[in-house]
Formats: sequence, structure tokens, C-alpha cells
Amino acid sequence: MGAEVEAEWLISILKDACKGIRGLKALVVFGSYAEGRVMPASDVDIAAVVEDPRALSELRCAVARALKLPEDKVSIVDLRKSPPTLRVKALKRGIVIFGSVSDVVKSIEPDVVEVLEHERESFYQWLEGIDPMDESVIMAIVRQVESDVRFLAKVLREKHPSEITGDEVLRRAFERALHTGIEGALDLLRHIISGLSLGVAEYYRDYVEIAVDSKVIPPEAGEKLLELVELRHKLVHRYRRLDYNDLIEKARAFIEVWPQVSSSVRRYLKEEAGSRRQL
Repeated sequence: MGAEVEAEWLISILKDACKGIRGLKALVVFGSYAEGRVMPASDVDIAAVVEDPRALSELRCAVARALKLPEDKVSIVDLRKSPPTLRVKALKRGIVIFGSVSDVVKSIEPDVVEVLEHERESFYQWLEGIDPMDESVIMAIVRQVESDVRFLAKVLREKHPSEITGDEVLRRAFERALHTGIEGALDLLRHIISGLSLGVAEYYRDYVEIAVDSKVIPPEAGEKLLELVELRHKLVHRYRRLDYNDLIEKARAFIEVWPQVSSSVRRYLKEEAGSRRQL
């Protein structure tokens, strides 16, 4: 069967199978069955929106019976309660069998999609044997952030806040430097976390929390960076509604915390390099 025929067949089979299941509001099939790459050992991956959790066990039985599979080959997740990255994968690559998933889509924060793309990039680097802890990449990030910090400090030292907000070119440059500076600091943590397999992030704030838990940066630096994660979100997604007094205060905070982040990361990587040489 062609991919389109298989999809039509699957939709028809599952729609019929799920008729009468109380509390089942929406159904999405994802994974190998949705992507047309079913193998004999493949599980059926189902994401469901339910009003009553008891509907999930009834759904598993109905799907297994319809596809003539053992029940342990049917994997079901509650779409509303699943991790954000899993929600993105299911909705992006899956087939909606029936029902509305619009409320689930609205619940996904924009940075989840961005983090997922970062993780995907890291996976392909690993697959191709590219070291995600490439020293040249890390140094390029550090140099970029250092440049942004110097620019921000110079502007704040030489200009009154009203001069920054009143000059469109300067204001835009200031916003851009603050955005890329914060982005660079988070990217630095992402490279370390990914390269040393310290954890898996679903939100940008996870990079900071994992870095603190792994003692890459101290807790006080982590707290300041977490505030800047929210500012990054505003700079990217709410740039038309910025509070410039807050923006300037956050820029001062970033200038203050960056040396602490940089020195802590340097210390951590030195210790890590020393541990590797001893192995």
C-alpha cells in the first residue's frame, strides 16, 4: 500500500475501533504507523485527549483488537499530561484521527519547539561523529557574548536611558545585543549539557537548572539567568510590548552575571578536562 492509502486505512480502522469509548475527546497516531515505516516489531504510538483516565485502558484494548496486535504493542499517552516535547512530536508528525487538539496546541510554549530543534541538531551531530563540545564553537560563543556585554556596558555608561529609548537605531542595537547576549549564554550551557550528557532540556530554563544541578554554574548565577530567560522570551515573541525601564535593569543584571557564568564554566571545563586525562 502507498503511504496515502495506508493513512486512509489507518484512520478508518481507528475511527471505527474508538466509537463508543466514553470520555475520549481526540485521538492522534504518531511514530512509525503515522510515518509509513511500520516494521514487524513496531509499536502503535497513540496520543489521546481524555476526560476520564479510565478511557485509556479501554482505548488500548480497542486499538489492539482492531489492528490484531497484542495489547503490549499499543503505547498510549495522555496528550494533555505528556511532556511538552512529546506533545510537539505527536502533533507535528502525527495523524489526527478525530477530535480537536487546538487546546493542546495552545498549551505548547514557543521555546519548547526551539529547544526541540536544538536537541535534534545535537542528535545529528552525535550521529555524524561531530563533537558537540567543539572548543572552537564554545570560544566563538564566548567571544560573541563578551562583545555583546562590552557594547551594552559602553552604552549604559555613556548614555542616559532616555537617550537609548529616544534613538531608534541605538534602541534597536541595544535590544539586539541584549537578545544575542542572553541567547549566547544559554547556548553555551546547552553545548556543555549536550556534550557531557548532563541532562535533557524541554524548556530554555531547563538548561539553567541542569547547569546549576550539575555544578556548572552556582545557584546565585542560575537565579539571575532564569530571570533573563523570561526576558529573552519577551525580546523574541513580545518585542512590541517591552518595558524599557525593566529592559535596562535586566541589561545591567546581565552585565553583572556574565563574568560569574564565564568563570564558572571555565573552571568546570578545566576540571572536566583534568578528569578525562586521568582516565
